[in-house]
Amino acid sequence: MTVIRIGAIVEGHGEVEAVRVLLHRIARDVTPHARLDIKVFRARRQKVVQPEELERWIELAARRTGPEGRILVLLDADKECPAEVGPALLRRARDARSDRVIRVVLAKVEFEAWLIAAARSLAGERGLPEGLVPHENPEAIRNAKGWLNQRMQPQNSYKSNRELVHLTRRFDLQAASKPFFSHFQHDLPRGPRTPRRSPRSRPGRPTTGPPACRRDAAPAVAAVGLVPDRFPDSL
Repeated sequence: MTVIRIGAIVEGHGEVEAVRVLLHRIARDVTPHARLDIKVFRARRQKVVQPEELERWIELAARRTGPEGRILVLLDADKECPAEVGPALLRRARDARSDRVIRVVLAKVEFEAWLIAAARSLAGERGLPEGLVPHENPEAIRNAKGWLNQRMQPQNSYKSNRELVHLTRRFDLQAASKPFFSHFQHDLPRGPRTPRRSPRSRPGRPTTGPPACRRDAAPAVAAVGLVPDRFPDSL
């Protein structure tokens, strides 16, 4: 059985386990005969993006996952534009370890926006109402956690450490994929195994989303090839 080693850098307590669940779900669809070995590293959002901090976490993830390890950086964009921040973080990460397959995913605005996009599939889960419907523009919500919390029964409340993991197991990947989750779900399984050159060495070929953020802009993600659909014999 092929083993894929991934080092995932995330920001929240809830995402530590949720990213494991998410990657395993995607892998089951695209490469069901492979086994994922995922090591998760939690870093504070405002700190990890600072000079030398991201590079330090990338180096740690590279050492902990071994020479064939792949690295995922998964953060909330919050108030920032993912189409601007994502490519900048990706360049820094690849400059730090150009020998690795590295992908940067910025959820616009929060991880929970993906859950809201697939809200119908979460009806009745964790105190959410049976008739739950998604917001017309989940990525425009500035407090996605609060949106979920407000719709839960009075005896329930949204605690990301617990609810995020459960809802990540349940939400419909297809329902969340257009356009909100499309980069993560559909681009993640595709692409070459070997690291691509830095975007700076390939002028004129953007690797991520739109150059400017709009209310309806899809998240800027460079996640191609982290969980490949085919593996060379040498992997």
